[in-house]
Amino acid sequence: MISIGLALVITTSVIAYAFWTGIGTGTGEAKTGGGNQQGLTVHQTTIVDGLTPGGAPVTISGNFDNPNANPVHVNNVTASLGAVPAGPDGTKPPCTAADFDLSPSAAVNADIPNGNGVGSWTGITIKLKETGLNQDNCKSATLPITYGVN
Repeated sequence: MISIGLALVITTSVIAYAFWTGIGTGTGEAKTGGGNQQGLTVHQTTIVDGLTPGGAPVTISGNFDNPNANPVHVNNVTASLGAVPAGPDGTKPPCTAADFDLSPSAAVNADIPNGNGVGSWTGITIKLKETGLNQDNCKSATLPITYGVN
């Protein structure tokens, strides 16, 4: 009987020893998304109308279209003025982008969900400067503003 008990203790010790000293290796992988990420479209929702020389700046706001399946993080919205159409009167100084003050960016720091007209941004401002010159050629001008995100 003692020899059966001793054999059982030795067998259990060998099994436990084999379990604790096992070693091995392996591999795996993980893939990131975003390889086919599409760009966001930035919309201006503020109507800017009636700028006058030396008048108060107007704050511009907007939202986004995100065609991606997942949210996209936006740090800032950037803005720049395109070429201002020439005024009708060639005897007066031309209206140019230099006649305007446009702040170049607005902080967003948010994840924009997928969908149209989602998220929001605000803080870009525009004003018509007082130049001390005749600015009649800026009357009724339509200013092209280009937006971007980063």
